[in-house]
Amino acid sequence: MSIQTSGLKCCLVVATVCLSLAGVVWAADTAITIDGTTTYPDDVEAVQTALDDPSFDTVILNGTFDFGDGGVQITRPNVTLTGPATILGGGKQIEHPWIWWWWYAVEVAAVDTTVENLTFVGCNDTGILVHLAGSADGHVDIAGNSFTWCPAPIAALPETTGGEVSIGIHDNTISSCLFGVIGESNVPLTYSMDIRNNRFEDIWLDGVQAFSVSAPLEIIDNEFAAGEAAVFVGSWWVGGEIDPEYGDNPPVNIIGNTIDIIDYGTGVIVGSSAHGINNVLVKDNVLTGEAGYGALMKQPYGSNNRFIGNDLSELTSYGPQLWLLGGRDNLFLNNKLGRTEDWGFDFLPGTVFERTAASLSSPINWHPENLGTPDPVNSGNVFIANDYRATGLPGWDDMYPEDAGSVLLLNFVTRYSADFSIAYEEGVTTENVIVELGKFPTVEGKKTDVCKQVLDMSNLYPDDQVPGSNPVAGWLRCEQ
Repeated sequence: MSIQTSGLKCCLVVATVCLSLAGVVWAADTAITIDGTTTYPDDVEAVQTALDDPSFDTVILNGTFDFGDGGVQITRPNVTLTGPATILGGGKQIEHPWIWWWWYAVEVAAVDTTVENLTFVGCNDTGILVHLAGSADGHVDIAGNSFTWCPAPIAALPETTGGEVSIGIHDNTISSCLFGVIGESNVPLTYSMDIRNNRFEDIWLDGVQAFSVSAPLEIIDNEFAAGEAAVFVGSWWVGGEIDPEYGDNPPVNIIGNTIDIIDYGTGVIVGSSAHGINNVLVKDNVLTGEAGYGALMKQPYGSNNRFIGNDLSELTSYGPQLWLLGGRDNLFLNNKLGRTEDWGFDFLPGTVFERTAASLSSPINWHPENLGTPDPVNSGNVFIANDYRATGLPGWDDMYPEDAGSVLLLNFVTRYSADFSIAYEEGVTTENVIVELGKFPTVEGKKTDVCKQVLDMSNLYPDDQVPGSNPVAGWLRCEQ
């Protein structure tokens, strides 16, 4: 193991003699360089010794390190761990009060710390784990790292609530991993996170997954190629609550990202089947690829979420591109939609779900039996000035049941059994405003309009219909 310091050598002024002790040269900038030996556990022990030494505030790694089943902890504030270096493996086990066990290569347990310019290959679980306890205030910076074949490369998992902690995650490259960045806790996630200018390549599940969000979250100017979802965020737990809209949270901004949906996944999911979230802005993102389950999805609980100016024109979807499952005062504005294809299989035969709309409003209660989730509200939501011209949808036509239109509004709530084997509907009054005028597909040389492209239904079955209750601009002339 070779250990060196960098910077100016510490000299005795009187004798003008430089001291060198046991191969370690002390430095005025308190930095130390450690060369890897690809030997476990020697590499782990050498790095941990340097991180624990109060003489150094910068630990520079050089070469290749084998962390095996071990890992290192940063337990002092104002410490930087930097490369360039490659870390192989890494899987030190810690006990966490609500997730039992977690494994990491580098644990950040102190504020005002930086981990940068390191390459993680084949970590057993997490490359960099931010795991703070107590009420310290400060910042953690994770920058310029790369991760390959790590299940959860970057994770922020608080144990307790307290302190104002901000985490900057920027200019990292994450490839061939299950997840990208995870922020999650059974206590409020009070870390504010700025996730910016990262590349997420071939992510099998979620690029960014954050739940119990209780501090500002910025997800800006990243590039995603993800399977299940590029971004999946939620805040307050709804199970067992009476009021489905009881919670609140600080703003979340998902802006300017490039999202390539792979493996028929989803682009952005706001909320979950049992988490509500408010105040999410999904704006100016570009979505490409092939979406199966949906593209921009607002789950049943939460209000004041806005989907504005997103470009889906190069996307092909086999489910709704804009999907509202409940909530209040949510907005879908000026989004440019792409090609919408049929599901490709018989899904609820004989109902409107045989056909795929580009925009769908369908209140759903996923867990009324096993989690006690309440029925969602569905009112005050607005679809306005979205562009459906590239969807290729001919419009709703009872003579041609295989045809679909741009917008489908369902005036009932669907409830599922605990094992999802049974779904049953109950009529509700939904009052969402639809102002979609002038940007519908042209079919056989003729422009279609709101009369052809918007369907407001009281239930699934066309033979037993009464008009829905959603105000739709332009429908007065349809009745004439």
